[in-house]
Amino acid sequence: GGSYAEKMRITSAGNVGIGTTSPGSLLDVNGTAQLRGAAGGTGLYVDGGGNVGIATTTPSYRLDLAGGDIGNVNKISVDTIDPIFRIGNQKYATFAPDIIGKKVMVSGQGRLKNGIFEVDLKKQNKGSDLWLFYHIVKNKTIIPIITAQDSSSLYSYLNDSKFIVKLKNGKEDSKFSYLLIGQRVDSKKNENLVPKPEKASAFIDVNKYKK
Repeated sequence: GGSYAEKMRITSAGNVGIGTTSPGSLLDVNGTAQLRGAAGGTGLYVDGGGNVGIATTTPSYRLDLAGGDIGNVNKISVDTIDPIFRIGNQKYATFAPDIIGKKVMVSGQGRLKNGIFEVDLKKQNKGSDLWLFYHIVKNKTIIPIITAQDSSSLYSYLNDSKFIVKLKNGKEDSKFSYLLIGQRVDSKKNENLVPKPEKASAFIDVNKYKK
Protein backbone atom coordinates (compact mmCIF):
# COMPACT_ATOMS: atom_id res chain seq x y z
CA GLY A 1 0.00 0.00 0.00
CA GLY A 2 2.95 2.31 -0.22
CA SER A 3 6.28 2.70 1.55
CA TYR A 4 7.60 0.22 4.10
CA ALA A 5 9.30 1.00 7.41
CA GLU A 6 12.22 -1.14 8.51
CA LYS A 7 11.34 -3.19 11.61
CA MET A 8 14.24 -5.62 11.98
CA ARG A 9 17.79 -5.89 10.62
CA ILE A 10 20.22 -8.81 10.53
CA THR A 11 23.79 -7.71 9.88
CA SER A 12 26.47 -9.67 8.04
CA ALA A 13 28.01 -10.47 11.46
CA GLY A 14 24.77 -12.21 12.51
CA ASN A 15 23.60 -9.52 14.94
CA VAL A 16 19.85 -8.97 15.07
CA GLY A 17 18.49 -5.49 15.68
CA ILE A 18 14.86 -4.71 16.52
CA GLY A 19 14.11 -1.00 16.53
CA THR A 20 17.73 -0.25 15.63
CA THR A 21 19.71 -0.37 12.38
CA SER A 22 23.07 -0.94 14.09
CA PRO A 23 22.75 -3.84 16.52
CA GLY A 24 25.82 -4.13 18.75
CA SER A 25 25.14 -7.66 20.02
CA LEU A 26 23.54 -10.90 18.87
CA LEU A 27 20.15 -9.46 19.89
CA ASP A 28 19.77 -5.71 20.28
CA VAL A 29 16.31 -4.36 21.14
CA ASN A 30 15.71 -0.62 21.19
CA GLY A 31 12.56 -0.06 23.23
CA THR A 32 10.53 -2.47 25.34
CA ALA A 33 10.79 -6.24 25.07
CA GLN A 34 8.38 -8.87 26.31
CA LEU A 35 8.43 -12.67 26.48
CA ARG A 36 5.14 -14.53 26.94
CA GLY A 37 4.45 -18.01 28.20
CA ALA A 38 2.33 -20.63 26.45
CA ALA A 39 -0.75 -19.46 28.36
CA GLY A 40 -0.28 -15.90 27.10
CA GLY A 41 0.55 -14.47 30.59
CA THR A 42 3.41 -12.03 30.92
CA GLY A 43 6.77 -13.70 31.46
CA LEU A 44 9.82 -11.44 31.14
CA TYR A 45 9.45 -7.74 30.35
CA VAL A 46 12.15 -5.13 29.77
CA ASP A 47 11.09 -1.49 29.52
CA GLY A 48 12.81 1.32 27.65
CA GLY A 49 14.59 2.49 30.81
CA GLY A 50 16.30 -0.84 31.34
CA ASN A 51 14.06 -2.06 34.18
CA VAL A 52 13.33 -5.79 34.08
CA GLY A 53 9.99 -7.19 35.20
CA ILE A 54 9.17 -10.85 35.85
CA ALA A 55 5.40 -11.47 35.74
CA THR A 56 4.83 -7.70 35.56
CA THR A 57 4.82 -5.21 32.67
CA THR A 58 5.38 -2.21 34.96
CA PRO A 59 8.74 -2.81 36.66
CA SER A 60 9.64 -0.08 39.15
CA TYR A 61 13.18 -1.31 39.81
CA ARG A 62 16.14 -2.73 37.87
CA LEU A 63 14.66 -6.14 38.71
CA ASP A 64 11.01 -6.25 39.78
CA LEU A 65 9.63 -9.67 40.69
CA ALA A 66 5.83 -9.96 40.99
CA GLY A 67 4.75 -12.71 43.36
CA GLY A 68 7.84 -12.47 45.54
CA ASP A 69 9.05 -16.10 45.48
CA ILE A 70 12.56 -17.18 44.48
CA GLY A 71 13.25 -20.87 44.98
CA ASN A 72 16.09 -23.38 44.63
CA VAL A 73 18.89 -20.81 44.92
CA ASN A 74 22.21 -22.50 45.72
CA LYS A 75 24.03 -19.30 46.62
CA ILE A 76 23.35 -15.58 46.57
CA SER A 77 25.82 -12.83 47.44
CA VAL A 78 24.59 -9.33 48.27
CA ASP A 79 25.95 -6.35 50.19
CA THR A 80 22.73 -5.55 52.00
CA ILE A 81 19.31 -7.15 52.31
CA ASP A 82 17.41 -4.07 53.33
CA PRO A 83 13.95 -3.08 52.07
CA ILE A 84 12.91 0.54 52.07
CA PHE A 85 10.33 1.35 54.76
CA ARG A 86 7.88 4.24 54.56
CA ILE A 87 7.23 5.79 57.98
CA GLY A 88 4.81 8.69 57.76
CA ASN A 89 5.63 10.53 54.55
CA GLN A 90 9.34 9.70 54.62
CA LYS A 91 11.16 6.63 53.27
CA TYR A 92 14.03 5.09 55.21
CA ALA A 93 16.72 2.45 54.74
CA THR A 94 17.50 0.80 58.08
CA PHE A 95 20.73 -1.10 57.34
CA ALA A 96 19.70 -3.41 60.20
CA PRO A 97 20.36 -7.17 60.10
CA ASP A 98 17.27 -8.85 58.70
CA ILE A 99 16.41 -12.55 59.02
CA ILE A 100 14.86 -13.33 55.62
CA GLY A 101 12.13 -10.73 55.94
CA LYS A 102 10.84 -12.17 59.22
CA LYS A 103 12.77 -10.55 62.06
CA VAL A 104 14.96 -7.50 62.49
CA MET A 105 17.81 -6.99 64.96
CA VAL A 106 19.60 -3.97 66.35
CA SER A 107 22.56 -3.97 68.71
CA GLY A 108 24.45 -1.44 70.81
CA GLN A 109 26.00 -0.60 74.16
CA GLY A 110 24.78 1.20 77.25
CA ARG A 111 25.76 2.03 80.81
CA LEU A 112 23.73 1.96 84.00
CA LYS A 113 23.28 5.14 86.00
CA ASN A 114 22.50 4.52 89.66
CA GLY A 115 21.66 0.93 88.77
CA ILE A 116 19.23 1.62 85.92
CA PHE A 117 19.25 2.32 82.18
CA GLU A 118 16.11 3.52 80.41
CA VAL A 119 15.60 4.62 76.82
CA ASP A 120 12.34 5.39 75.02
CA LEU A 121 12.70 3.80 71.57
CA LYS A 122 9.82 5.82 70.17
CA LYS A 123 11.37 9.14 71.21
CA GLN A 124 14.86 8.57 69.85
CA ASN A 125 16.23 10.84 67.13
CA LYS A 126 14.18 10.45 63.96
CA GLY A 127 15.99 8.13 61.56
CA SER A 128 18.32 6.68 64.23
CA ASP A 129 18.83 2.91 64.50
CA LEU A 130 16.66 2.49 67.61
CA TRP A 131 13.90 4.77 66.27
CA LEU A 132 13.77 2.90 62.97
CA PHE A 133 13.84 -0.48 64.72
CA TYR A 134 10.85 0.46 66.89
CA HIS A 135 8.80 1.58 63.88
CA ILE A 136 9.44 -1.43 61.61
CA VAL A 137 8.71 -4.22 64.09
CA LYS A 138 5.59 -5.42 65.88
CA ASN A 139 6.29 -3.80 69.21
CA LYS A 140 4.89 -6.61 71.37
CA THR A 141 7.33 -9.07 69.75
CA ILE A 142 10.51 -7.25 70.84
CA ILE A 143 12.90 -9.48 72.79
CA PRO A 144 15.76 -7.75 74.67
CA ILE A 145 19.02 -9.65 75.22
CA ILE A 146 21.71 -8.06 77.40
CA THR A 147 25.23 -9.01 78.43
CA ALA A 148 27.11 -7.24 81.22
CA GLN A 149 30.70 -6.31 80.39
CA ASP A 150 31.79 -7.07 83.93
CA SER A 151 30.72 -9.45 86.71
CA SER A 152 27.43 -7.61 87.39
CA SER A 153 24.08 -9.35 87.06
CA LEU A 154 21.49 -7.43 85.01
CA TYR A 155 17.97 -7.95 83.71
CA SER A 156 15.93 -6.13 81.09
CA TYR A 157 12.39 -5.73 79.80
CA LEU A 158 10.19 -3.55 77.57
CA ASN A 159 7.55 -1.26 79.06
CA ASP A 160 5.50 0.01 76.11
CA SER A 161 8.16 1.78 74.02
CA LYS A 162 10.73 1.97 76.84
CA PHE A 163 13.73 -0.36 76.89
CA ILE A 164 14.78 -0.79 80.52
CA VAL A 165 17.84 -2.46 82.03
CA LYS A 166 18.20 -2.84 85.81
CA LEU A 167 20.89 -4.02 88.17
CA LYS A 168 20.32 -7.21 90.14
CA ASN A 169 23.69 -7.13 91.85
CA GLY A 170 27.09 -5.65 91.09
CA LYS A 171 28.27 -2.22 89.92
CA GLU A 172 25.70 0.57 89.69
CA ASP A 173 27.45 2.01 86.62
CA SER A 174 27.93 -1.34 84.86
CA LYS A 175 28.49 -1.19 81.11
CA PHE A 176 26.59 -3.69 78.94
CA SER A 177 25.88 -4.68 75.36
CA TYR A 178 22.39 -5.37 74.07
CA LEU A 179 20.59 -7.04 71.20
CA LEU A 180 16.96 -6.27 70.40
CA ILE A 181 15.06 -8.66 68.14
CA GLY A 182 11.56 -8.04 66.79
CA GLN A 183 9.19 -9.46 64.18
CA ARG A 184 8.84 -7.24 61.12
CA VAL A 185 5.54 -5.41 60.71
CA ASP A 186 4.92 -7.00 57.29
CA SER A 187 5.63 -10.59 58.36
CA LYS A 188 2.71 -12.98 58.61
CA LYS A 189 2.06 -15.49 61.36
CA ASN A 190 3.15 -19.02 60.49
CA GLU A 191 4.32 -17.88 57.04
CA ASN A 192 6.68 -20.42 55.47
CA LEU A 193 10.09 -19.05 54.48
CA VAL A 194 10.25 -21.63 51.67
CA PRO A 195 6.87 -21.92 49.84
CA LYS A 196 7.22 -25.58 48.83
CA PRO A 197 10.20 -27.09 50.66
CA GLU A 198 9.33 -30.64 49.60
CA LYS A 199 10.07 -29.67 45.97
CA ALA A 200 13.39 -27.95 46.64
CA SER A 201 16.32 -29.38 44.71
CA ALA A 202 18.94 -27.64 46.88
CA PHE A 203 18.89 -28.62 50.56
CA ILE A 204 21.04 -29.76 53.48
CA ASP A 205 20.72 -33.48 54.15
CA VAL A 206 20.72 -33.74 57.95
CA ASN A 207 20.65 -37.54 57.79
CA LYS A 208 23.92 -37.53 55.85
CA TYR A 209 25.83 -35.50 58.42
CA LYS A 210 24.47 -37.36 61.45
CA LYS A 211 25.70 -40.79 60.27
